[in-house]
Amino acid sequence: ASITFVETFGQWEVVAEGFDEGTPVVEWRALDVDGDVLTQTRAPGFVPPSRATRIEAVVGGRVHLSLGLDAAPGLEASPRD
Repeated sequence: ASITFVETFGQWEVVAEGFDEGTPVVEWRALDVDGDVLTQTRAPGFVPPSRATRIEAVVGGRVHLSLGLDAAPGLEASPRD
């Protein structure tokens, strides 16, 4: 499976290809500078609060991704354990 974070006008989405079941469910979390969870939701797209410094996505209940919000949009995120 191929998974990429994509940002458009402040909204983040996960582009996921290669899942046998179709479009996977994405669970989002926004974290602050201390690593505290600011908000979490299950949705196709996500707009993190302004205090967020990192977003995390669990894609299809299997793939965990994490991205610092200072990273360039459109970068492929690495899975994390």
